[in-house]
Amino acid sequence: MRFHWLKQLIVATAVASWACAFAEELELGDTKALHQGERYRWTISSELAAKEPSWGFGEAIPLSVDDAIERAYEWVRKQPIGGPLPSRPTSINILPLPGTVTDRYFYKISYLGNGSKDSFWTVHVLMSGVVVEPRKVLPVNKPK
Repeated sequence: MRFHWLKQLIVATAVASWACAFAEELELGDTKALHQGERYRWTISSELAAKEPSWGFGEAIPLSVDDAIERAYEWVRKQPIGGPLPSRPTSINILPLPGTVTDRYFYKISYLGNGSKDSFWTVHVLMSGVVVEPRKVLPVNKPK
């Protein structure tokens, strides 16, 4: 019983550390980018998510679909596509930001890079107009 408080402190510290680590990054998407056959992850900080404009029922959307497409296209233009640029998106989705954020959304816009299924691009655009840069996920070594 002498160190009961110490055990409680250690457990509380571990739980708080885990919660902070979990809250620091919100994952927007994880996909296999077919243009290079590699996997990418899109994440933002919970702080950035909290600063995003809210969008409530019956309110004007903070970033129009046209503006989101324009920002996504600007990003795609800067990528090494190796062929003609896509003329328009193949899909546009408005999704809620994950985590505890309840009234904040983002666009997930997809393109076929050079008109073939071998070149697929996904762009995540926040309602503030920020394009989220993907991070390459290191491949997992598969057992032989």
